[in-house]
Amino acid sequence: MISMGKKNLAKLLISLGFLSASAWASSSTLQSDIIQSGDGYQLKSITFEAPFQSQAQTNEYYFITSPQGALNASNDAGLPAKERDEVIQELKQGALALCNAKQNCQSQTKDAYPLIVIDKGLAQFDDNASNQQINQYLQQRGLLQFRQQALAIGGDQYSCNHTTHDHKSFGKHLYFPISHSDSINKGPFTFGYNIDGNADVNASATVGYDFKSKLCVPYKVEITNLDANADFLVNGNIQLIGQAGGSIPSRDITLFDGSIANGVFAVGPIPVQYDFHLPFTAGTGDINYNLTGKVSFKKDLNITGSYEFTCTNSSCKKIKGEFSDNGTFTSNSIAYELKATASAEPNLAISVKAGVYADAIWAKVGAKGKTPLGFEGYIGNNCGKDANSNFAHKLGDSQLTKLAIIDAKAKASAYAEGHGFNHMDWSLLDTPTHYIDLLNPSNAFSPLLTVTSSSKDATVDVGIRSCVSDIDSTYQNFTYNWGDGTTGNISNVQQGEMIKHTYDQPGTYTVTVTHQNGAASSSQIDIK
Repeated sequence: MISMGKKNLAKLLISLGFLSASAWASSSTLQSDIIQSGDGYQLKSITFEAPFQSQAQTNEYYFITSPQGALNASNDAGLPAKERDEVIQELKQGALALCNAKQNCQSQTKDAYPLIVIDKGLAQFDDNASNQQINQYLQQRGLLQFRQQALAIGGDQYSCNHTTHDHKSFGKHLYFPISHSDSINKGPFTFGYNIDGNADVNASATVGYDFKSKLCVPYKVEITNLDANADFLVNGNIQLIGQAGGSIPSRDITLFDGSIANGVFAVGPIPVQYDFHLPFTAGTGDINYNLTGKVSFKKDLNITGSYEFTCTNSSCKKIKGEFSDNGTFTSNSIAYELKATASAEPNLAISVKAGVYADAIWAKVGAKGKTPLGFEGYIGNNCGKDANSNFAHKLGDSQLTKLAIIDAKAKASAYAEGHGFNHMDWSLLDTPTHYIDLLNPSNAFSPLLTVTSSSKDATVDVGIRSCVSDIDSTYQNFTYNWGDGTTGNISNVQQGEMIKHTYDQPGTYTVTVTHQNGAASSSQIDIK
C-alpha cells in the first residue's frame, strides 16, 4: 500500500472541510420510525434527502446509548460483531476511535455525549468486497462521490477509515418585547406583578461531532459538544404590587421563546436533527409577607451582558460571562403602608437551549439577574428599654418608635444544565446591599446610649435597638460628638460598641451619637 504524504493528507483534510462546510450544511426535514428497540438502543428507519442526493432515500440507522445497547443491537438487530466491540470501547472511552490503516485505535474527543448513530447498510457491508461491488453499492445510494474524491486525493485506503471532528454553527439576532401582567388572590389578599420592556439579543449555538468513515463515506457519528453564547440588552421595568399576609410561592413565566435554528444537516448519509432556541423568563421569587398595609415596588431595567459556554456530556465550562445592572431603584419607586416585614426576589433569565435528536442530547445555558428585596416596618413603643425597663430616650409622638426601610441589591449568575449533569452556577454580579429609609430618618435607628463617667474619663455603650437588630451591620454606621469638639465614628456595629473619652476640663457635656440615616440620640455627662 502506498504511503500518503503530508501534502496529500492536507489536501484530503481541506477537501473534507469543504464538504462539511457546504454539501453537509443544508437544512432539511426527515421522517423517522422506530423499527426495533431494546435496552440502550433503537433501530430507526429514516427518510431524508441529503443535499448531495437527487431524491429522498430511506435507510436504517442504529441509535446506541450504552455498551449494553451495543450488545443488544448485535444480538437482536444485526449490528456486526466488529462494530459492536468497537462501539462498546468507544462508549467506555467517551470518544470515537481514531484508527490508522492497520486499525490500531486510540481515543479521540473525550467526554462525548453517550449517543452513537450508525448507518446500518454501511456497517453491514462486506469489508472484503471488490472495488466493483463497493462502487456499485455506493452508486446505488448516491454516495460514490465521497469515495472517488478521497481516493483521488489520498491515493490509499487511509482516507477511507479515518475519524474526523467537525461542527455546525447557527446564529440569529432577536429583538422582542417582554410584557406580562398577572395577579394572585388568596382570600382577602392580593398580589400582582407587571413586566414591560424590550430585549435585544445576539445568540448563537454550535453542535460539535466526531464522524468515522468506511469505504471513504461517513457512516458513524457521535455528538461531542454543544456550545452556546449570547449578548443581550434588556430595557423596561418590573413592578410588584401587593397587600398580603403569609407566603406566596415563586411564579415563573416564559416571556419569549424564539427559535435560533432548527432542522437537519447531513454528515454523509447520516442526518443530524437540531433545535436551538432562546427561552426568556421572569419570576417573582418566593414572596414572604407579614403585612397589615400595602406595598409596591418598581424598578427600571437596564441590563446588559454576555456569556459563552461549551458543554460536553458531564459538564459545562463557562468561557466568559459578564452582567451589568444599571437599572434605577429609588424611594420614589416605592409606595408603602408598612407595619411588619416582607421579602421578594424578582428575576429575569435569558438562556440558549441546544438540543439534538429531539432533545435526546441537550444543554441549556444562560444568565439570570435578580433583585433581592427586603421590606421592614415597625411602629410601637417596645423597641429598646433601659436596664430598669423604662423606655430609653424619649422620641416624641407618645414614645412611638418608627421604622420603614427597604433593602435591595443586584445579583446575577451564569448557569448551565444538561443531559448528563446537574445544575451548575457561576456568580457574575453581587453588589452590596443598598438601603432606602422611607421615613428619612426612621427613628428606630437612633442608638441606645448607656453613659458612665469617673473623674475626667467617660464611657458610652452604644447599643442597637431590638426592632432593627436584624438589619445588616453594613447599615449600622454612626458618628459621635463628645460635646467638647471631639468627634469620631464607628462602623459595622452589630449588637453594640463601647466608646471612651477623656475630657480636659470639668463641666456638663452633651454626647450625641448619630446613625448614618440621621437618627440621633443624646445624653448628658457631668465631669468633675
